[in-house]
Amino acid sequence: MIKSNKRVKIGKQPDYLKMVIEMKKYELEMIKETIDRVDVMREDDFREYFFRMFPNRSERYYYYYLLDFYRRNVFYKYDINKLKASKDRLKFNFELNIDYALKAYLERIHPSIIISIWNLYDLSNFMSLQLFSNIIIVETNSYAKEIVVNCLLDMGKIAVYEEDYFTMMKYQRNREIYVVRSINEDSPVVRRSVTHVGRNIKPSIITVPKIEKILVDILVEDFYITLLGDEISSIYFNILKKYQINMSTIFRYAKKRYSYQKVRDFLTNIGFDCERGEFQ
Repeated sequence: MIKSNKRVKIGKQPDYLKMVIEMKKYELEMIKETIDRVDVMREDDFREYFFRMFPNRSERYYYYYLLDFYRRNVFYKYDINKLKASKDRLKFNFELNIDYALKAYLERIHPSIIISIWNLYDLSNFMSLQLFSNIIIVETNSYAKEIVVNCLLDMGKIAVYEEDYFTMMKYQRNREIYVVRSINEDSPVVRRSVTHVGRNIKPSIITVPKIEKILVDILVEDFYITLLGDEISSIYFNILKKYQINMSTIFRYAKKRYSYQKVRDFLTNIGFDCERGEFQ
């Protein structure tokens, strides 16, 4: 077994490094053909295979090779020490669909906080019913919810705390509404780099959640269970079937929510084999 070297920090690759790590077409086809034969492959086994097949490749750049394979959609990180062939599975990305003026206003909240925003409509394609075109979820630190609600109201938006949503909807039916909730510590969100706007002043981070976070939340949060009901199984089935999901992210977050066994049991009940990453 080839020993692991110290992990190389992955960032923007200079041109000379791109030339070093760029794989020839036939090499990519060989790798793709190999990993497509199995449901999942241990990363240690892939590393050993890679340098056995391509001994002239430098171990120094191994993690750059991995990054390039992820970028080219050859495979994706499925679980701890497990890679899975991408095949027809797509990457799932939430879009930050808010107007520029609102984003800029929220960024000016100081001290800096994290604000994660997504539209519940983004799940409607995975449901039998087309709903929720008007519910925008806004999550932030619990101590900052009031200032976020006030900012949204200042910008002319209809904004409520999560606990007031179902009462508000009796009077604001079919209106776009922002639902402000607390974000859980270490939630899987897309980490965005920020630049200081002044001396020691860092803007608040406006971002989107990762789909793994949403899959856990809709299963354990009463708010989502009430809204989605039986559609939760359909959402899971369609997303797990069509998209690249990192199970280690799901289970790590589920443990933080004290819901690991609940998520595991649910996946078993809908016929999803967590070891293979496929439905039975």
